[in-house]
Amino acid sequence: MIIHTNIEEIEIPNAVVSVGTFDGLHLGHREILQYLTEIAKNSNGKSVVFTFENHPRKIIEQNNFEIRLLSSPEERDELFAKAGIDHLILHPFTSEFANLSYREFIENVLIKKIGMRILVIGFNHHLGRNREGNFESILALSKELNFNVVRLEAIRIENIQLSSTKIRNALNEGNIPLANTFLGYKYFISGTVLKGRQLGRTIGFPTANIEVDSSEKLIPMQGVYSVLVHIAGKQYQGMLNIGFRPTIASESPVKSIEVNIFNFDQDIYGSKIRVYFVSFIRNEQKFESIDALKEQLHQDKKRTISIISSLPQ
Repeated sequence: MIIHTNIEEIEIPNAVVSVGTFDGLHLGHREILQYLTEIAKNSNGKSVVFTFENHPRKIIEQNNFEIRLLSSPEERDELFAKAGIDHLILHPFTSEFANLSYREFIENVLIKKIGMRILVIGFNHHLGRNREGNFESILALSKELNFNVVRLEAIRIENIQLSSTKIRNALNEGNIPLANTFLGYKYFISGTVLKGRQLGRTIGFPTANIEVDSSEKLIPMQGVYSVLVHIAGKQYQGMLNIGFRPTIASESPVKSIEVNIFNFDQDIYGSKIRVYFVSFIRNEQKFESIDALKEQLHQDKKRTISIISSLPQ
């Protein structure tokens, strides 16, 4: 996959293009990309994704932007590469760009600068200023400007129309299985292991404190989760806590993300780590004593092992 950050230096003959934010690259996105690559192959063209360096809502909703992303830019690019895309265009979304009409965007950017011959869009997709370019208007424009447009129908899972918003809602509610079903992979966070207060070691459950790479990454709701941990190419089982550790924390606790990695005893401070969410175990709570906390952690570990052992191999 070739990544482009300057549309002034692009030459892609017979480009088959899809446009969007593609946050999380969920099953609906990947169906579009699969269709995109198939059309490109069958038409002797190149598959091209036109997306943005920054989320468009940062510009459109400057004073009310609270969205958290399902994938960091680096994670998104990694997912695109796995999807087999030929070219990935990362374009800055600016106020000037937001004011382009759908006609200006298609004619002056997609056709004249990129060389688009076929446009592939998802169900209910809109282009241009104020989302004015719907399928009917884009289809009419395609006949005038001599390009083809293909629209895919909406994907439904469990009779729910798939969207990034629904995945965010599921994660915010701790509904990991639903989020993972919509994504088509286990939701994950990537980060660096920091040295903490090492309080977990004092109760027999040492944890790795994770600083997530992107401040815009969506962190699921507070609580305890069963997870799979990837470190240096190896996978381990573990349980992760998101919250304030109310039983052992100080009077001014700081929200943290800590993972207890099973059967693991290595110094990984400063190492990169990736954690895949499998299931929500329970809400975070304050226990009456350290012994009560330890007993609950033993139960959490047993449940985690049982859940992960039941996963399809």
